[in-house]
Amino acid sequence: MVEDALDEQYPKDVKLDDGGACIVRPLSRRDSHLLYGFFKTIPREDRLFMPDDVTDKSVVEGLCKHIDTDREVPMIAETDGKIVGFASLYLEPERWMHHVGRVNIIVQPDYRRRGLALNLIKEIGILALHTGYLEELTARCMDTQEGAVWMFENAGFVPRGTLPGQVRDLDGEIHDLVVLARNLRDQDFFAMD
Repeated sequence: MVEDALDEQYPKDVKLDDGGACIVRPLSRRDSHLLYGFFKTIPREDRLFMPDDVTDKSVVEGLCKHIDTDREVPMIAETDGKIVGFASLYLEPERWMHHVGRVNIIVQPDYRRRGLALNLIKEIGILALHTGYLEELTARCMDTQEGAVWMFENAGFVPRGTLPGQVRDLDGEIHDLVVLARNLRDQDFFAMD
């Protein structure tokens, strides 16, 4: 069902708060060069908190080469032929967590605070509903990612807990993990702006 939504609804024009626009579409296998270029624009202090070293071109090529929408639905926002935002919906294969999806968002600094992240969260929510089984989205951030926590809270996610010492950044430093969640059946989900 997600595949149908990807084929029928994308690419999609998305308006930004400042009047600008982006095209949101699924990541494709041929996007590795664009995606690598995007990750190079992300400041090191933001990349520190990513689970993979996206400065390694082979890691980015692997992300594009091994797209499996039964496990992950990666989306991009692009403008002028460049990726300016990346979002993924991770689908939990375990039966006991099958109703919960996880979202990950990263936006190029020049496109932050312009509504792009909220638009990407909304698109991920729409895709999550198209699975027919997801009821909740979660987001995970390191405790020091105050901007990311704020962004998810602004999108209606609520903190569910903090797990001490659960994650290690790319420099090897240990951080607390903040878990946030949003009910997909919430009527306000589609009204967020």
